[in-house]
Amino acid sequence: MIGEDVYTQSSQVFKNIEDLLAVAGATMADVIKINTFLTDMSQYGEFSKARNEAFPAGVPASASYSTPALVLPSLLVEVEAIAIIGSGG
Repeated sequence: MIGEDVYTQSSQVFKNIEDLLAVAGATMADVIKINTFLTDMSQYGEFSKARNEAFPAGVPASASYSTPALVLPSLLVEVEAIAIIGSGG
């Protein structure tokens, strides 16, 4: 994982999602919902900043959850994205 802070990790996660969507012929505009898991909810603002940058046309439906830990101790954020190819216009 790149970065040791929520903003940097979130930005990288959204770039990874964007790259995966491109392989399937989709874009970030095709994302209809995201679920986010944060290990420290006090850092939600930093996550939100990266999310807003990743979705300049508008943030999709989303839910955020606090979790005590993720699979690796260095991970601070996990994002699950649901997309419908072609739905973003």
